Amino acid sequence: MRLWESDHPYYMNEGNYFKAGMHTVWESLGLYLAEFADADIDYNLVIRWDWREGEGWGLANYNGCDADRIGRLMIQMLGQRKALLQSHEVKVCRDDEPKARDYLEKHAARIAENWDPIRTETKPVSA
Repeated sequence: MRLWESDHPYYMNEGNYFKAGMHTVWESLGLYLAEFADADIDYNLVIRWDWREGEGWGLANYNGCDADRIGRLMIQMLGQRKALLQSHEVKVCRDDEPKARDYLEKHAARIAENWDPIRTETKPVSA
């Protein structure tokens, strides 16, 4: 499935309910990755992402990639050490998908690793 085809159940608001100023807009995926591609994954754990484009999000419909980057990659990040919730809005184009997917996959692996004890545990047999 392509990132822009995903439709996650429910939604997550930008920012942080308890602290203003926790939402950052990035003009390109390159600028975002320059800051976070090699950042410590446990201090900056992506807990959710959404690829938005089209009129349903108040954005232009896809009509080929161009310099305007009509899509938005919404990234929700948790600084686990400080319980710090922040969000990032990255202006993207469909050509950015391979780099975005590479970045998100390492976070998906960490989320899965965090849940492995429950996901892989043998359930007790009912009496």
